[in-house]
Amino acid sequence: MDGKPELSLRLLLGGILLLAAAALCCLLLFSGRGAATAEVYLDGKLVQRIDLGSVTSPYSLDVGDGNTLEVDRGRVRMLRANCPDQICVHQSWSSAAAKPIVCLPNRVTVILTGGRGGPDGVL
Repeated sequence: MDGKPELSLRLLLGGILLLAAAALCCLLLFSGRGAATAEVYLDGKLVQRIDLGSVTSPYSLDVGDGNTLEVDRGRVRMLRANCPDQICVHQSWSSAAAKPIVCLPNRVTVILTGGRGGPDGVL
């Protein structure tokens, strides 16, 4: 054997790995960062509409008498809440319309709209 089949196999595997890495890079770079708009409701009334695509640096926003949202480019989360169960705080970041943020005791709801694609539901 002169080693040509082994070299061909290595080149083929290297090419496949290179294509896979390029596809992953494209997916990560061009997939966007989720929803385009976050609508913040207090007692069922819209109090703030945030264009998540135009956020240049993270900031916090007080909602009502005990909730604080943290807003970042393409995502939002409940940073603090004075409710007893803290479910909204433990939910972490939301960037998809299928994953609203709700604080029932304080009657705060954050609904994400717009953006590109994403899951139809989140469990």
